[in-house]
Amino acid sequence: MNNGTFEYKMPQNVVFLTCGVDVMDDSLEGEVKAWDEKEHCFGLFIFRIEGSPGQNKVWCKLGNIISSFYETEDNDKIKISCTCIDSGGHFTDEVYKFCKEREHNNVYAVKGKTESRKTLISSVNTSNKANIKLFMINSDIAKELIFEKLKNGEMHFFNFYSNEYFLQLRGEKRIETSTVTRWRAIRAQRQALDYTVNNFVAYEIVKPKQRMVLK
Repeated sequence: MNNGTFEYKMPQNVVFLTCGVDVMDDSLEGEVKAWDEKEHCFGLFIFRIEGSPGQNKVWCKLGNIISSFYETEDNDKIKISCTCIDSGGHFTDEVYKFCKEREHNNVYAVKGKTESRKTLISSVNTSNKANIKLFMINSDIAKELIFEKLKNGEMHFFNFYSNEYFLQLRGEKRIETSTVTRWRAIRAQRQALDYTVNNFVAYEIVKPKQRMVLK
C-alpha cells in the first residue's frame, strides 16, 4: 500500500479530504477519502501500518500520511481536513496522546455508542483523562449512510481496490424486526467498514466548512 506518497490524481472538484483509522492490536488500518460539493466520496487509498499501536513508530507513520499533500487533476495540492481515529480498543491512551498533539489539525478520537438518537454524532465531550474532544458516534446511523451512498452510486473507487476491501465494507447486514433495526456481522474481518464509518464522521465534522467554501 501507500506510504503517504499518493500516485493517483483525484478529481478536480474535490472540496475536502478525510481520513478514517481503525486501531487493531497489531496495526493501524485506514483510508483517505476525497469529497466533492455533491457529497460524493472517492476512495483514494487504503493503508495498513504494521506493528503494535503501543509503538511510537506506528503513530509516526500515520502522522506522515495525514500531514502529506495530495494532488488533484488540475495540479492543486490539498491536505487532509479531518482525521477520526477509533479509541474504543486496547490502545485508548495512545489514541488520546496522538490526537491531543494534533487536535489543532482536526485529528479527533471517536467512540461508537448505540442509542436512539438519529444523529451521526451523538455528543462531543472532554471528560476524559486527556481532556481532548471525544466524539461519541452512532455507528448504526453511519452504516445507514454508507449503504445508502453505495446503493445510489455516490461512493467511487479506483480499480486497484481489492475484492477483500469490498467484502469487508459490506461485512455487516441490516436486520429489521417489528420493534428494532440492528446490524449483524456477516464477516469476521470488517476493518474497511469501521474506518469508512470514521471517514463519514470526519466529513460530518468538516461539512459546515464546506458549505462556507461553496457560498
